[in-house]
Amino acid sequence: MKKAESILFLFGYEESYGYLISPIVRDKDALQAALMVCEAAAFYKRKSLTLKDMLNRFFATHGWFCEGQLSIEMAGRKGIARIAGVMRALRAHPPVELAGLAVVTVEDYYAGSRISGGKKSAIGLPKTDAMKFILVDGSWVAARPSGTEPKCKFYFCAQGSSEQEAQSKLGSMREYFKRFG
Repeated sequence: MKKAESILFLFGYEESYGYLISPIVRDKDALQAALMVCEAAAFYKRKSLTLKDMLNRFFATHGWFCEGQLSIEMAGRKGIARIAGVMRALRAHPPVELAGLAVVTVEDYYAGSRISGGKKSAIGLPKTDAMKFILVDGSWVAARPSGTEPKCKFYFCAQGSSEQEAQSKLGSMREYFKRFG
């Protein structure tokens, strides 16, 4: 394991809008993110630019990114078994295509393995019941049981050359995983 001093922390977040900009704060919150946005807005205002100007430049350079989530509730004892069945099914038969794009990497955090280009390698992260499917264009889907609710959760990140293309991919990925409901 690496020493903490040798690891450079850049940024952390979670889908419920918690942000961690500096490792001196021990949990994700909105306050430090709000301060960083204010600092960025002031910096770009001095250059006669807005945050929207910079965001549009980012999209022009790197493409559009749209994220989403799908939570499928599966309550009760039968629900627990259904959620486990969804995860077993995804491990046994991972999708080979999503949103019309090839799945090029499958990461199984329970097995601790990554399969990419027909080669298997270790992930090197703590064992947890989660899977990630990475598409040829960099879009991805992650699946996991909720740790606090009787739900199976799917997280989506779609990439496109336009907002419409990214939104369309996001919708297609969401539709594929709705079938587990």
